Amino acid sequence: MQGTHKMKFADKLIRLRRQYGWSQEELAEQVDVSRQSISKWESGQSVPDLDRIVKLSDIFQVSTDYLVKDADQTVTAPGEATAERKARRVSFEAAKEYLALKQQQTRVNLKGALIIVCSPMIMFGLLALIDLDLLAMDNSHAGGIGVISILVAVLVAIYVFLGNGEVNEQVERFETTKYELAAGVHATLSAELKQYRPTYTRQTALGIACFVLSPAPLLAGAIFFDNVSGLATMLLLFVMVAVGLTRVVPASTTLETYNLLLNDGDKDAGKTEETKQIERLAAFYWPAVVAVFLGWSLYTMQWNVTWVVWPVASLLFVALIGFMKFKQGEKPGA
Repeated sequence: MQGTHKMKFADKLIRLRRQYGWSQEELAEQVDVSRQSISKWESGQSVPDLDRIVKLSDIFQVSTDYLVKDADQTVTAPGEATAERKARRVSFEAAKEYLALKQQQTRVNLKGALIIVCSPMIMFGLLALIDLDLLAMDNSHAGGIGVISILVAVLVAIYVFLGNGEVNEQVERFETTKYELAAGVHATLSAELKQYRPTYTRQTALGIACFVLSPAPLLAGAIFFDNVSGLATMLLLFVMVAVGLTRVVPASTTLETYNLLLNDGDKDAGKTEETKQIERLAAFYWPAVVAVFLGWSLYTMQWNVTWVVWPVASLLFVALIGFMKFKQGEKPGA
C-alpha cells in the first residue's frame, strides 16, 4: 500500500529511520554524528551538510533529491520496507563496545547468581560453630537466622538483576538489529579470538575442575579429620562452586560474543551454548536446592542432618555440567 505525501526533510528522516528500526543513537553512529544532531535534524532545528546528506542517501538507499526537496513524494508504507532493510554496518569500535556490554551484563548477572548460590553459607557457618562447641546457640535459632539470611540474599540478588536493565536493553537492541561487519573488522576480530582461545580453555578447565572437586573437602574431612565438622567443610564446597562459576561463565560469554560478531549476529553459527546453559542452571537449580533444603530442615528441625542435601546437589550439579558439555560437543561445528 502506498500513499502520496508532501514531506519535509525532518519528516522523511524520521520515517526512514523508523522503517529501518533504528534508534537515534544507532543512526548517529552510522552517520558519525552525535545523537543530538540527529534529534535536531528530526525536529527541524537544523539540517545536515551536503556530505551528511550523501551519507544518509547511501544508508537509506534513496536519492539525495528525495531527501532535500520538499515535494510530493511517493513513500513506501513501513510494512513494505521492513523486509528490505539494509544491514547496519558495524565498526570495530562498535563491536568492541558490544563485547564490553556483554561482559558487563555477565558480571552483574553472575554477581546475582553467586549471591543466591552462597546464601546458605551464613547458616552453615553458624551450625558448624555450634557443632564444634564454639558457639552457644540452639540449632533452631541458627537455622532461623540462616533462613532470614537466605531470604535477604535472594532479595538482594533480585535487586542486582533488575539493576542490569539498561545494559540488557542495549545488548538486546544490538542483537535484534540486522548488521554486518565493516571492512577489515572480521579479520581483526578473528585474530583477537585466536589469541583469546587459550585463555578460554584455561579458564574453562579451571572452572570445571572446581565443580568436579567441590565435594572433595567433605570427603577429606570425613576420612582424614574426625574432629572437623562436615558443616564446616560445606563452606569450602560453596567457595569452590562459586569460583568455578566465576571462571566458566565469563570465559564462555566472551567466546560466545566473538562468535556472534563474526557470524553477523547468527546465533546458530559457531556459537557455544555454555554461558546461557550454566546461567540458567545456576539461576534455577540452586534456588530449587535451597527450597528443598529449607523445607526438609524446617519440617524435621534436624539441621545437623539435612545439610547432606548440599553435597548430593553439588555432585548432581557437576553431572549436569558434564552432560551439557557432552551435548555441546555432539553438535555439528562445536
